[in-house]
Order: sequence, then C-alpha cells, then structure tokens
Amino acid sequence: MIVGQAGGSNGSGNYQTQGYLYSGGQYTAINGAPYPANSTIASGINNSGAIVGESFPTNYTNYAGFTSFLYMGGLYTPINMPGELVTFAVGINDAGVIVGGASNDAVNASTGPGFIDDHGVFTSINVPGAQYTVVEGINNLDQIAGDYLDQNGNIQAFVGTPSPEPSTWMLMLVGSVALLCRRCRVTHLP
Repeated sequence: MIVGQAGGSNGSGNYQTQGYLYSGGQYTAINGAPYPANSTIASGINNSGAIVGESFPTNYTNYAGFTSFLYMGGLYTPINMPGELVTFAVGINDAGVIVGGASNDAVNASTGPGFIDDHGVFTSINVPGAQYTVVEGINNLDQIAGDYLDQNGNIQAFVGTPSPEPSTWMLMLVGSVALLCRRCRVTHLP
C-alpha cells in the first residue's frame, strides 16, 4: 500500500492536490475535504490501512485552514495538537501512534514543535535550540525520525528512541528484586 498526492497549479496561481491510496494495482482518491475546493495530502499509512494527512482550501493564503486527519474504515477524524494553530500529521505506525509537526504561526508554519499523538495524548518534541522540529516517521518500536531547523538556518536530521518512564524503571526494579529473592530463598530441612 502506498499513499501520496498528485497535483499542480490549477491555473489561478494556486496549488491543487488530491491524495490517493495505491493498493492492489488500483488508485483510490483520499480527500479529507470536498475536492476540488480543497486539496489533500496523504502523508502516511500503516499496515492496517489507516492513513494520515492534511487537507486545506485550494486557494489558501496561509496555513490557518490546514486540517490534519486520520482516515480509517471510511471515516475522517481531525487531528489537532492542543495549543497549536496548525497541525501536520505525517506518519503512523501499526499501533496507531501518529507523528508530525505543529505551529502557532499561520503564515510561516516552519515554527513550532514536532509531536507524537498516542491515541489523543500528545507529546511535544523539541530539539533544543531549534527554530522548528518535525517528527517525520515512527516505526513499530516507537523509534522516531525527523528534522529540525538549527539556529544557523540549516535543516538537520534526528532519530530518537523511547526510554521508559521513571515509574516503569521502578516497577522493573521491584519485579527483578522480587524474582531474585524468590530464587535465593533457602529451604531448611527438619
């Protein structure tokens, strides 16, 4: 399964796209909002066929009209990072965890954090000192990859591996100690 978008200038100076899914030798249109008044970008897909992307007015003048979506089972669900004006969903893994970038600037969307959306629970991803961060992909081990704009205006890449929360480490430690104590128990014979 492959997702993407096809399009070009609509003759009036605006860029117009239509998202698509290519599977089994067939193309299927993916439109997050009515086409051709709106354009759609299909950005990512997982092995279950869940698709993420963005839709926006074809005659947009800024990013305020952009809406990210999750398309699954024939239904479009909007994705909006709390506290941000614009959300760009670009990747999804098989567990349904979505990644992307967000911004509070409708004119220059290249400002703001990246994000991980774990079923509605958003985690902001910010590379220290970066002007913006975007998480471009996530695998089934929850490892992320993305890019950021450094202080010198250069785009840099990054990868990240999740680490367990402190409570998870404590639970693992207590469990390990309990297991060792059980093995070390001395049985006395009468």
